[in-house]
Amino acid sequence: MDEDQCPHYTDGQGMACVHLRLSTDRRTVLVEVWDENFRPPEPNQAGLDDESGRGLMLVEALTERWGWDRPANGRGKIVWALLES
Repeated sequence: MDEDQCPHYTDGQGMACVHLRLSTDRRTVLVEVWDENFRPPEPNQAGLDDESGRGLMLVEALTERWGWDRPANGRGKIVWALLES
């Protein structure tokens, strides 16, 4: 962590920085998660004993729709999901 106690990327070392933004119009909730990983999100089939790989399966099951975009600054990706309230 830096002196300001916030985690940051450091050239492949250290802790990853992830940003979360929630927005609502009182009917729908928009969840946006930004990270600096350039790889697009890829749903996969997790096995019964797998400890990871279920995130996007849950997003697909719980949301009306989801997708991802590249941020304007070109760093990483933003995964978004719409949930009906």
